[in-house]
This record gives sequence, C-alpha cells and structure tokens, in this order.
Amino acid sequence: MDKRTVAAIVLIGLIIILYPWYLRLLGLAPVTSPEKEEVVSQEEAVREKEQVFIPKEEPAKALTPVREAEQRELIIESPFFRGTIDTKGALLASWEIKPRFRSPQEQEWVRLLPTFLEEGALGISFPVAGSIADVNELIFESERDSLVLSASHQEDSLRLSVETAEGIRVLKEFSFNYMSHSIGMRLKIEGAGDLGDGRQYTLWWRPGLRPTEKKLKDDLSAFAAYTMLGDEVVKSKFGAGQVIKDSSFTGNASWLAIQTKYFLMAMIPPGDVNGLGVKIKGLHEKEDQAEDQEEKRIISAGMHMPLHEGACDHHWEIYLGPIDYFVLKEYHLGLERIVNLGFRYIRWIGLLILQFFVTLHRVIPNYGVVIVLFSIVIKILFYPLTRKSFESMEKMREIQPKISELREKYKSDPAKLNKATIELYRKYKINPASGCFPMLLQMPVFIALYAVFRNTIELRGETFLWIKDLSAPDTVFYLPIALPLYGNAFNILPIIMAITMFLQQKASMKDPKQAYMVYLMPIFLFFLFNGFSSGLVLYWTLFNLLTLLQEQIRHRHKAAIVSTDD
Repeated sequence: MDKRTVAAIVLIGLIIILYPWYLRLLGLAPVTSPEKEEVVSQEEAVREKEQVFIPKEEPAKALTPVREAEQRELIIESPFFRGTIDTKGALLASWEIKPRFRSPQEQEWVRLLPTFLEEGALGISFPVAGSIADVNELIFESERDSLVLSASHQEDSLRLSVETAEGIRVLKEFSFNYMSHSIGMRLKIEGAGDLGDGRQYTLWWRPGLRPTEKKLKDDLSAFAAYTMLGDEVVKSKFGAGQVIKDSSFTGNASWLAIQTKYFLMAMIPPGDVNGLGVKIKGLHEKEDQAEDQEEKRIISAGMHMPLHEGACDHHWEIYLGPIDYFVLKEYHLGLERIVNLGFRYIRWIGLLILQFFVTLHRVIPNYGVVIVLFSIVIKILFYPLTRKSFESMEKMREIQPKISELREKYKSDPAKLNKATIELYRKYKINPASGCFPMLLQMPVFIALYAVFRNTIELRGETFLWIKDLSAPDTVFYLPIALPLYGNAFNILPIIMAITMFLQQKASMKDPKQAYMVYLMPIFLFFLFNGFSSGLVLYWTLFNLLTLLQEQIRHRHKAAIVSTDD
C-alpha cells in the first residue's frame, strides 16, 4: 500500500468523523449580516418557568368594555388561504395557506398556527408599572361574520372595534387580497394616555409557528426569530437542548420575523414609523412535557411602537406565507436576507442557481426536468476543464513507468527525485494538480446547490418520476428497524448514484494498487448522500452519467483518430 493510498484512507476517515460538522456548515451556515444569538440551558429555563409554554404576563389593570358583546370567530376564505379571527382580542386564531398561487386544487393546505393556542396572534399590550395591561381579553364588535374572496371579488376587509369604560378605543381593520400572503392591519388606538406613560404599545405574535414538515427534526432545527435593527439582522435561534433567552433589543426596528424551515411570519410596521425595539421569547420543551409531539417549540415576539399622547393610527403589514426569496425581496426591507442560500462567500452562486431554476420553471413546469437541464448546462460549462483533467490523468498514467524508474534511481536522494520528477512533468507538459482542479471548482456549486435544495420553498412538494418531493429523500418504504449509518428509510436515488459513481471510477482508475478505491468511494458517497434531498442526488447522478458519456465519446474520438493515422 503506497503513501497516496494511505493518505486517501486517512482523508476519508476524517470526512466521516467530521461529517456532522460538515452538514452544519452546508445547511446551517449564517447567510445574513453579523448576527447575535441569545441562548441559555434548558434546565436553567425550566427552573425559571414552571409552565410548559411561555406564560403571558398578568394584566396589571382590568379594562371594562362599554358594551358587552358575544365572542365569535370570524371566517376568512379564499382559494389560497383560510383562517379565523377571534373577536376576543381581535386575534388571529387559525391560518392555513396554499403555498403557491397556482392550481390550488393540486395543493394541500398548510396549517401555520399551532393548535394549542392559549392566545391568538396580533395582540396588543401597554406597559404599566413594570407589568402590562392589554385589550386581548375584551370582546371586539364586528358587523360581519365572514369574508369570502375569489377571482371576481379579490379584496375585502374586516373591521373590529372596542371601547372601554376607561376611555380607550381600539380599531383593528384587517385587509386581504385573494392572491397575496400579506395581511394589512390598520391599528387605531385612542385614549391610552392614562395607561403607563402613554408613549408606547407592543404588538405581539405569541403563538409562534407550527412545524409543517414530515422530517420534524429538520423543521425544528430551522426555528428562529429575526429582526432588522438599523442595517443589522439580529437572529435568535434554538440550540440543541436549549431555549432562547428572553431577549430585548432596542433600536430602529424595520421588521420582526419568526421562521420555520419553509414558512415565515413577518410583522412590518408603517414605512414612516420604525419600531422602538423588540422582545423575543422562546422555549424548547422536553418530549415528555409536550402536549402535541409535533409542536415542541414556540417563539413569541413583540415589537414596541410609539404612541403620541396615547394615540396612533398605524398601518401594519403582516406577511404569513412561504419563505420565497423573490417575494420577500419585493418588500425592499432586507427580508430576503433570511433565506439561507449558503454561507457568505458562495451565497451569490446559490442565488444564481435559484434564479436559473425559477426562470426555467416558467417555461418548463417541472423542477425535475429543470434539474436535468441544469446538470447538462453545468456539464457543458465545465467540459473544457474536465477534458483537460482526463487528458492530464492519461498522460500521468503514460509516464508512470518513467516515474517508477526515477524513484528507483533516486530512492536515497529525495531532493534529486523531486527535481527530476518536476523536469519530467515539464517535458511532457503535465500539471499533476490539474486532475483535482475541476472537482475543486465544482465544490462551491455543489455546496450552493445543497443550500438551495435544502432551504428554498420552490422544490418543496415538487414531483418527478417516482420522487414525491425533490426537497426530501426519495423514500419508497421504511425498514422495520434502523440500520447503523443508514437509518430505516429505503431510498432509490442514492443506490443509482453509487452505481454511476462505481462505473465512473472503474472507467478512470488504471492503477491496480488503487483498485479498491473503485468500491470504497461509491460506498462512502452512498451513505453520505442517503439523507440528502432527492433533487441534489438527482443532479449528482446525472452529472456522473454525463461524465461517463463524455468519456465514451472522447475514447471513441481518440480511437477514430488513431485508426485514421494507421
């Protein structure tokens, strides 16, 4: 076994050992401007809080409505979203969406708000002597019971209002467009000057968001809260076995957002009025404490807003939909910086790939076919480099006998051996590093692809052949037990990929001493790719097949030239 073989084995061993860290680098790398993260241990948090869910502060002052009203749920319906508003507090109580504004009958409803709601979303509180007073226990009045939107009735609104004996008047007017994931909310407050200092209120999103994906672990790992303070994105994220520490940030807040893997809630204040700061709270429950095993984490967040002499008339925009880079970019507020397209230095590659996919999908309405065409384009772009790589490898094989002679001749003088080897390379115009160069150039593309396939909504639920979801492994069935390194999900594409890698290795490997690598690399990549998204494995498989085809064409062309010369 020569030194290069030993080095290869050591390298593969290191990759296996560092595999978890490598996945974190690919999938969870920071993509925004410098972030601040606040976490504390779960045990410490549980000692501080005996309740499972984030407790709501007890109101410091009970408010009394001028008129008694009956609690109702107002219904909102459209082809692409549906939900309810509870007249108690005028809070958003439930919300479901169809992620894409096309073919609604072909999409399943995605429920975004948890089912364990202790309080709905978009509640209002006022600071009073270190605690709070709120209107969320009051029953608001509404003249309507429901709202139905369609292509012939595209926009409408619901008005809810309440007046208290203390002279406080609150109006919430919710506006909807049947093909928009944004909810307009006019919030008019009057007469709150006697509550606390009368200079601010807080708009709360207390219930967090519900996990939506089958791979619950992946979904929960993406849970995070973001806010834009000045030009800096501040992030609060769960760690393993940790909770988000109650965090308060002061400064000009342009927006506040909570995300899961594929979906986002963003509260955007009026363009002419920035928030005074934000407060973020979150708890990671133990499994035996969770009421719903699919809803183990919540993040609640609120934005502090100014009042002028106890009054305001603010027009909020609430985005509640998929994490779509191009939709978020249209807000011109930096919301698109939430989208993970790879770490800082390759993010631009991920954006180019995403733009290519989305543009081509407008013409070809199947992302599987788009990936096939993308593989061909990448192969064409890298063809000159891979051709030179193969030619260099062939020349290396041709001069191996001469290198062996030099090793035998200068076996006791490494300096002369090195000098003679370099001269031999120059004579035959060989760059020994050129064989690795194309692979190194492709790695940024591969890493960016990993981020795009793993984190963007575009591929979620997209089918191709037997693949049901290009953003997830192509699992066809589950084994009764989980196998070491493999798990219990039986996926087809990693097997096909390993076979194509074996054929490619066998076609290019000419050194008998390294013949075992023909088997070792495909096996290693099989286990590595088994948990990757099927879209990424499809790309790599197609790239292997195209490389095999390229080699066949090149060999036939070379044989034809030799035959002509003879």
